[in-house]
Amino acid sequence: MIVSVEDSLVELKNFLKSKNIEVHNISEKILSDAYIYSTKNNNILDLYDFVEGKNEGSLIINADNKSLNEILYFLNHRSYSSLF
Repeated sequence: MIVSVEDSLVELKNFLKSKNIEVHNISEKILSDAYIYSTKNNNILDLYDFVEGKNEGSLIINADNKSLNEILYFLNHRSYSSLF
C-alpha cells in the first residue's frame, strides 16, 4: 500500500512507517492508494493539486480529530465514513 500524507502530519507519517506502510509527502504527487490531509493547515480545494486517484480508486482521509489507530483502521479496511 502506498500512502501520501500531508507534509505537516509528521507524527502520522512516522507512525505509518513504523507499521511498514510506504509513505510519501503529499507534495511529491506520488500516485497512491490513499491520501491523508488536514484542513487545519490547508484548504481542502488545495488537495486537488496533489491528488491523482488510481483506476481502482483511492481513499481520501481527513485526519482532523482522528487518532493514529483510527486512520490505520481506515487504511487496513479501505473504508472511511465521511469527508467532513
